[in-house]
Amino acid sequence: MAAFRTRFVLGASLWLLAWAGALPGAAIARVEASVPTGPHALAAAARPARLTASAGPLTLAGSNTTATTSPVSSNSPTSVAVVGNYAYVLNSKGGTNGGAILTFNISNPAAPALASVTALPDNTYPHYLAAAGNLVTVLNLNEQYGRNGVQVSTLVTYDATTPTTALPQLSSIGIPGNNVAGLGMTGTTAYTLSDNFGGGAGTVAVVDLSAPASPVLRQNSSTGHYTPTAFAVNGSVALATSNSYAPVNVMTLTPTTAPKRGEVLVGTDIYPNSNRAVAVGSTLGVVLNFNTPSAPLLQVLNISTPTPVLKGSLTLDASAGVLTMVDDHFGYVLNQGSVNTLQVLDFSNPNAPFSVGSISTSATPAGLTVVGNYAYVTCNDNMLRIFKLALAPALTAISPGAELPGATITLTGTNFAATSSVSFGGVAATSVVFNSSTSLTVTVPGSLAAGSSSVVVGTSSGVSASAPAFTVLNVYTPSLLATCASVVPATASTNDGQWHYLLAASGEVVLAYSYTGASLGNLAVDMLAADPAAPVRQDAKGRKYLDRNFHLTASGGRFDGRTVALRFFGLNSEFARLQAADPTVTLAGLHATQYSGPNEDCDLSNDSSTGEFRALSAAASIPSGAPGLWPM
Repeated sequence: MAAFRTRFVLGASLWLLAWAGALPGAAIARVEASVPTGPHALAAAARPARLTASAGPLTLAGSNTTATTSPVSSNSPTSVAVVGNYAYVLNSKGGTNGGAILTFNISNPAAPALASVTALPDNTYPHYLAAAGNLVTVLNLNEQYGRNGVQVSTLVTYDATTPTTALPQLSSIGIPGNNVAGLGMTGTTAYTLSDNFGGGAGTVAVVDLSAPASPVLRQNSSTGHYTPTAFAVNGSVALATSNSYAPVNVMTLTPTTAPKRGEVLVGTDIYPNSNRAVAVGSTLGVVLNFNTPSAPLLQVLNISTPTPVLKGSLTLDASAGVLTMVDDHFGYVLNQGSVNTLQVLDFSNPNAPFSVGSISTSATPAGLTVVGNYAYVTCNDNMLRIFKLALAPALTAISPGAELPGATITLTGTNFAATSSVSFGGVAATSVVFNSSTSLTVTVPGSLAAGSSSVVVGTSSGVSASAPAFTVLNVYTPSLLATCASVVPATASTNDGQWHYLLAASGEVVLAYSYTGASLGNLAVDMLAADPAAPVRQDAKGRKYLDRNFHLTASGGRFDGRTVALRFFGLNSEFARLQAADPTVTLAGLHATQYSGPNEDCDLSNDSSTGEFRALSAAASIPSGAPGLWPM
């Protein structure tokens, strides 16, 4: 919403009224200004939206009752990894049969197509698969006898440069230990977790694949605890658990040095001996524990410090078994057996995690990865199912937090779309400009009544569940006519160069200002409003005037040498009255008279001829869709 776009160099106070007609003299100062960006300090700070279980920002939408499926032969699909437009599925036949890597083209997630099949050698017992760049790795539990006559593991690397053909094997390297418990990749480094020989403590091996045909075992570091059960890697952080009465390991990973181990100590809240799954984000980790009074329990840990801290927990279904995270906000769990579902969890408040929702996987799920807006799940009915995870918009900030109808505001959040809709208290905004997936510029509907209004952003994926408060403002309507009266009480000024409203005690807008410089102290405004039943005012030169005179004062002293940008506001009815008295009047042709001198108040009739008068251009506009309001 525009206003007088003028700058005034003020004297001790300002007496100003608006009039129509040609501008005498040549001393004109004019500047175009933007819409106010922070009226009366109500702009909301950016913060994560608090979500509810019934309307969270991540929903299973689209074809959410029928997953996209693709057969993965008669084997047992376990791990799945996604790189670019391809999904790599590990099939393990069991027994002495090796299984295969099945590569699917997922460029169209609604119709995944089998691109290639890579047969795996017999007697290798493939357990885990990971992929990064053009490399695919498989962690095998080979049936070959090593030290102490126990099984040993191998990490086999395949070249995925051409995923449409069988993947050539590049190398194989022995991994000390047996009872493999996990595999992860970061760039060209692979990390594995397994038992030491003879059922000893778990070990994390670091394998350098920068020369994939000649892998190098850089480190082999003990977790310090027996019988590892779960392992998750995210960048430079790993989480490992064991099936013994021992802490949860949080490890800092580097490609060339031994993992640095931190621990979450066993206590009344961290239950040992049955940690079956883990997942790790950037600052949060989660552990799925079955040795609890109300098993299973999902426990959320803050792993951003050397001594991780338990934050919150959530009881899950007894069939929960596989976990993954892609960030610190959302987690995903596969419920296997009695309840075959993909469940979405929200960790936006780690002290109080909650379930967003779940969807049937149709068969017992085994492998899971989440990339972008899709979850890829392998199931024991030999199918790869792809679920679209529709991210509903989340509104986190509104700036400014209070505005007039017809003005523009900026909405900040996540998952906005070019087709986003916005409503204020159920009233649709007719102007919504998509800036990015995190920013919208919206015009406040002109028909809104003053007061608190709920703002909701909608897309095809859902609607925002919560938002910061927003207040619809109104232009001040005088209660006292033909009298110079105080309308804005002393209000602390701000010198940040942003636009700020000065409000009447009723909360209505009288004027706005923008200023940089030494403090003005408190600002106050007196105003004289002409009686609309009386004739339109005019001076000796025949210039007709609008119905409002303004008198601005500052407790910080005179305005001499200071430049303050001002916007004055009035009602459409006042302009219509002026235009009826003088049909030649236009909004663009309005001017303002500034007075400084004796008898500085709201009254036009008592101005002294010894005072200083200035005429200023003061074009105004009536915002589209804002009947009843116009800013001077």
